[in-house]
Amino acid sequence: MALNKNVDGQYAAVFAWDTINNAPKTGDAAQITAYIDKDTAGAAATNDTNPTEADATNLKGIYYFTLTQGETNADLVVISAVSSTTGILLDPVILYAGSAALGAGAITFTYTLREDDEDTGDPIAAVDVWVTTDEAGSNVIARGTTNSSGSVSFLLDAGNNYMWRNKPGWSFDNPDLEVISA
Repeated sequence: MALNKNVDGQYAAVFAWDTINNAPKTGDAAQITAYIDKDTAGAAATNDTNPTEADATNLKGIYYFTLTQGETNADLVVISAVSSTTGILLDPVILYAGSAALGAGAITFTYTLREDDEDTGDPIAAVDVWVTTDEAGSNVIARGTTNSSGSVSFLLDAGNNYMWRNKPGWSFDNPDLEVISA
C-alpha cells in the first residue's frame, strides 16, 4: 500500500477478525490500539489512540487510524494494531512512501496473481508485492498492491526480477522469479 511522504491527514486501515466466531469484528474501536514503526527505527504508539470504525454494516471489521504528518515522514511505515478483546486478530499494515514505488525501469511489466490456476483462477486483490534484483530479497526496486483484477504494474529493467508477495491469510512461495525481456 502506498502513502504520501510527510503529508498530514492520511489513513491506515486495519482489519479486525474474530477468531472465536470466525467473522469480522465490529464495535471494537475502543479496544484497538496500534504501534507504528518508521523506517525500522522501532515501535512507538500511534498518535491516534483508537481507530474509527468504517461501517459496521457494509465494511465489517474495517477500522481507520488517522496518521499525522510526522507519522508519514518515512519511506517505510508499519502499523501493528492489537485489540484487548480476546480472540481478535489484526494483521500488520505495511505502507510505502513515494510515487516511485512502482519502479524506475524502462519496461512496463504487469504481474497478476490468481487463485489455484494462474490462467483461469479468481484474481487475488490487495496483495502487497515488492520486486528485488536478488533472490535473497535485499535490493528492493519496486513495490505495489494488486488491484481487483489481481494485477499490479511495475517499471522494470530487462533481466531477472524476484517478486515477493504478502497478504494476511494467504501463503505464497516467495520469491517468484520473473525474467523480463526487452
